[in-house]
Amino acid sequence: MELGLGWLRFSPDVFWSMTLRELMTAVDGYMESHGMGHPGRKAQMYDELMDLAESVPDVRGSIG
Repeated sequence: MELGLGWLRFSPDVFWSMTLRELMTAVDGYMESHGMGHPGRKAQMYDELMDLAESVPDVRGSIG
């Protein structure tokens, strides 16, 4: 959440409607534009986010 709502300044609606791939693409762009495009750091962040995504159940459509 810190990435989407903090660094990227997405509104909550935009953030929560994004796929993980869309978020990672936005993070990549942010990192490149701020001189943080180090490939090792990007790969580590991607791996951590994928691990997190796999550990969280998909509840879309089951709420409300």
